[in-house]
Amino acid sequence: MNIPDIKNKLDFDKILNRIKSHCFSELGLLKCDEEIFITDKIELTDVLNKVIQAKEFIGAEGGFEMNGLYDIRKQLELSRISGAFIPSDKLVLVYNFLRISRLLKSTIKIRNSESSGRYGLLEELAGKLFEDKILEHNISITIDENGNVKDSASAKLRQIRNEILKKSELLRKTLSKILKDVSEQELVRDDIISLRDGRLVIPVKVENKRKVPGIIHSSSAAGITVFIEPAETIEINNEITELYFEEKREIEKILKDITNEVSQRYNELKINCEILAELDFIQAKARYSMEISGSVPEFSVQNFKLVNAYHPILLLNTGREKTVPLNFELTNDCNSVVITGPNAGGKTVTLKTIGLMQLMIQTGIPIPASQESVMRIFDNIFLSIGDEQSIVNNLSSFSSHLQYLKEITEKAGANSLVLIDEICSGTDPRFGSPLAKAILNELSERNTVTVVTTHIGDLKTYAYENKRFINASLEFDSEKLEPNYRFIQGIPGQSFTFEIARKYKLSSNIIKNAESLTGLDETRLEELIMELTATRQKYSELKNEYDVNNMKLKELIKEYEKKQREFKENEKRLLKESKEKADTILRDANRLIEQTIKEIRESEKLKPAEIKERFSKSAEKITESSEEKTEIIETFKTGDAVRIKDSNSAGIIVEINKDNVKIDVNGLIMKSTVSKIEKTNKSNIKDNKSGITNIEVNTREYVDSIDIRGVYPYEVEKLVEDFIYEVSAYGVNTIHIIHGKGKGALREEVRRYLKKSPLVNSFRAGNWNEGDSGITIVELK
Repeated sequence: MNIPDIKNKLDFDKILNRIKSHCFSELGLLKCDEEIFITDKIELTDVLNKVIQAKEFIGAEGGFEMNGLYDIRKQLELSRISGAFIPSDKLVLVYNFLRISRLLKSTIKIRNSESSGRYGLLEELAGKLFEDKILEHNISITIDENGNVKDSASAKLRQIRNEILKKSELLRKTLSKILKDVSEQELVRDDIISLRDGRLVIPVKVENKRKVPGIIHSSSAAGITVFIEPAETIEINNEITELYFEEKREIEKILKDITNEVSQRYNELKINCEILAELDFIQAKARYSMEISGSVPEFSVQNFKLVNAYHPILLLNTGREKTVPLNFELTNDCNSVVITGPNAGGKTVTLKTIGLMQLMIQTGIPIPASQESVMRIFDNIFLSIGDEQSIVNNLSSFSSHLQYLKEITEKAGANSLVLIDEICSGTDPRFGSPLAKAILNELSERNTVTVVTTHIGDLKTYAYENKRFINASLEFDSEKLEPNYRFIQGIPGQSFTFEIARKYKLSSNIIKNAESLTGLDETRLEELIMELTATRQKYSELKNEYDVNNMKLKELIKEYEKKQREFKENEKRLLKESKEKADTILRDANRLIEQTIKEIRESEKLKPAEIKERFSKSAEKITESSEEKTEIIETFKTGDAVRIKDSNSAGIIVEINKDNVKIDVNGLIMKSTVSKIEKTNKSNIKDNKSGITNIEVNTREYVDSIDIRGVYPYEVEKLVEDFIYEVSAYGVNTIHIIHGKGKGALREEVRRYLKKSPLVNSFRAGNWNEGDSGITIVELK
């Protein structure tokens, strides 16, 4: 098995380059190139699960904090050389390396704890990271962020640099005085101080060079100016130069001390490089998996099934909607697939898709396929795709093809995947066909999983007659003579040779002659395949139509059952209400009768007519009160006079939007809902407009939750404080503050305010079914 050759033929480097684009560091990039083909199920499952956990971590937490990570292995090797030291600008890289190691280890541990062990494998890996806060601190107080040694690195260095500043200031003052004097004598070319060979000099006209005592360091390109270091400043310049040498020696001493500390942690930091490289590679694969909607299939010893598998390169180039997925399956009793059909129909792409799915999953990359997919873990993959003829090696296309077939037949076994494009092509089909049959039979006897493409017609019949083989093809539109790229198992493909020839307007006489020269068996076989394909396409169309109609029917049944439930619930409710109303009327009637009888007995003055009149009035009140309880659904329109229920506010409707209304109440615009208003007479509306208009009053009910995701931390306190004061006016006891998980900045701001709020009794994080750590539940006083 030649993995580099297989990767090259499958364009696996394009997938790898996409993954590399998500790496933070050279460590991750190098790890990408070191990825291996994994054949152990336990190891492979562990690798894939780490990627899945990283994918969840990125989705929930935003990703790993690895910005600024560098490969420091060169610096580590330098630290072991006696007398050498790590340059200050490279020590910044070491500092960042230590800081990232510490923060990453801490962050993953905290997030895993908060999520009840969801990132256990990542914590196990990151938990091995070495951290040294002392070394990190020593570098930070020695080197600034730009890679310069700080004055505070040592007392001696501070003293040297202060002395340099003093001497430099003295030098500038002395030179300024000299420059002023010679300028008044018009001896200089320009009234400026220059720097030559690290020494401060003044530009003197060449004809006046002997009039200014000092050392000439250089001249201008035209030779009209010489740069002279005045004699008065030579000693000061020498002192400054000596101070710079002294500064350099002190810096080297400081850097050697720090380098020695790094050297003592050589082994631990080397291990950190390996761990961080793996973490970077894992998160890069996770981000790529998110791009392609990757998943991990179930693993099986015998079954092989790809459900909605997308060619990963086509998927990113053309998009999911324009890429046709592959559905491919091999059961226990079948181990070989023969794919036939016309050129440019998608046979080779199908072969590459199968190969890429297997290569991706066994290098620890989730595949762009459904989770319902089932895959095997192969020990070897053998691939023969493309024309490998070589003039240099004196190999024809067929000779090169035979070399691959020789390797396959010698090395492929029961746990191998063999993919061959155009098996035994490039030679006389009369001899190529039996050779292909013999090779396929040999591989099938070994129980090797084999998928081949071919234009050899005899292999269709061979596959049909052999129970361990299955024919397959790519769907082809026989009317438009265009491929649909849908994979079909169980049906061989047509060549469409003559049909395509007609499409490209080859001479009709030639085509007719060619058809007459074709054997009757071949012609009949092509016709049968065409009829079978057409029937299948018709069946597929009918099935799709049936599936759509069946889905609509299910939705209608679901809606009908919902309406039926609602009807029964309303029926029960109405019966209950009617019974309650009837009981109320009956109780009130009995009370009225008893009261009337009592009055008749106690009062001899009442006449029968008066008693009858009182009884009738009381009876009317009973029936009226019952009718008042019956809810009448009213309809409203703009301009109606209405009153807000349970209030004295009445006005005119000025706007209706579904169930929401705006009412003009004496110039005050009030918002309400249809259920909270009732019609009234316009005469009941007082016209007391005071000139204040368009003031909106909301009569809606309160809400008990607030969502602050997306706001800045400094905005949190004001939002939460206003919300708590607003809902407390309604007597609310419990509220929910939704802040999301993220890095926890919003959560900390919320809880900081809640601790000091006089209206808060207690607060807690949500349970797993309430929003987990992404929500805080507050009990108000």
